[in-house]
Amino acid sequence: MEAVSGLTGKESVLRQAEALAAFAGLEAGDVNDFRESHKRFVPPVWWEYRIGGGQLLWRLNQEFLQEAWEKRFNIGQFELMRILLSVFDPTGTVDVILETKERPAYATLPDMPEDFYPYQQAVLFLMEDKWRAQICKRCKTRFIARHNSREYCYSVCKGAEETCATLARRDDHKRDHGKHREERNRKKRGAYARKIKSH
Repeated sequence: MEAVSGLTGKESVLRQAEALAAFAGLEAGDVNDFRESHKRFVPPVWWEYRIGGGQLLWRLNQEFLQEAWEKRFNIGQFELMRILLSVFDPTGTVDVILETKERPAYATLPDMPEDFYPYQQAVLFLMEDKWRAQICKRCKTRFIARHNSREYCYSVCKGAEETCATLARRDDHKRDHGKHREERNRKKRGAYARKIKSH
């Protein structure tokens, strides 16, 4: 796996998985920024490659990835293979070089490089650690959980200027505070009633 300078192997693959989560929600207008931030995540020419019918391959792949994320990567081999094999360098495929048929949406095994791209490494990581592929309960953003019980992302919520995780903690605190206040008031009322009875 490609290591990011100064990071452990696990931290590096977590970063790749976080990039995968960002890609899953990527809008067309944000592609250039994403590419700049994640230069070797996929082959550079992949972003412009169009398959039969003129559809951008990255858009088709993104649909496959979003479906897998909805299922928390509880997917079969077919679904896994279409995600992995639709990320490739089209300039190296025999069909594109020889123009033998319509532009393929999937690489054949001989067309694949020896080492997977970080994108594919991240997918395989999530196949192993499925619990990490989460969808925020508050904003519905796909994210990578670093702890097993994480339900909220660390993205800043629109209009709130705070992360979903922070807002959820605050809501929990208010709920707990209200519950404890009600419990304290109930005890006080009980004590007061006992005091009146004893007089």
